[in-house]
Amino acid sequence: MDELPEAGEVARLRSPAQVEALLARTDVASAPVEWWEVLLSVCNTGLVSTESGAADGREWGAAFVRALDRARETGALKPEQTLPRKLTAQAAILHYFGASAEDPVRDPERMFAGFLDDIGVSRDALLRERDELRAKLAARPGDPALLPEAVRMSRLKDALGSLGTIAGHIADPSLRREAEEWSALAARPA
Repeated sequence: MDELPEAGEVARLRSPAQVEALLARTDVASAPVEWWEVLLSVCNTGLVSTESGAADGREWGAAFVRALDRARETGALKPEQTLPRKLTAQAAILHYFGASAEDPVRDPERMFAGFLDDIGVSRDALLRERDELRAKLAARPGDPALLPEAVRMSRLKDALGSLGTIAGHIADPSLRREAEEWSALAARPA
């Protein structure tokens, strides 16, 4: 197997197929965070190119979501680092290409199921975590040791905001209601 391409080479990838081939390699697990950030930037640019008429935006969106999942799977990025970007990308895919239960990239129910897997906790557990963090911040204002928890909660709140767009495309009423209840957590004070 060839050596894993450097970040500069990754920045020059020009097709979703090239990204998918790269993601299929086992040695991506050793790639540093900076390498992943370059790859994610390339994929995001590909998805956004839909705005200017690029024909392969759906494939770029699929590659972007796959790259975010692989970055999380390898441990390069934490779930709270990938989840807001993933849901934003998925909301963009729905905006550009519409929802379709027949297309796994455009299926809002599958997106919501993926969100539940990624978040890994119940709504009540997330609310408890938020309330505990709020109490710690009140008791120890300005404590830099609390910054990682506060950043995590802020990123999860961003993800929940994007979930609202996805929820609006879910056909099943009970599943849509559940997704909307999750998304409503974004509007609650931090």
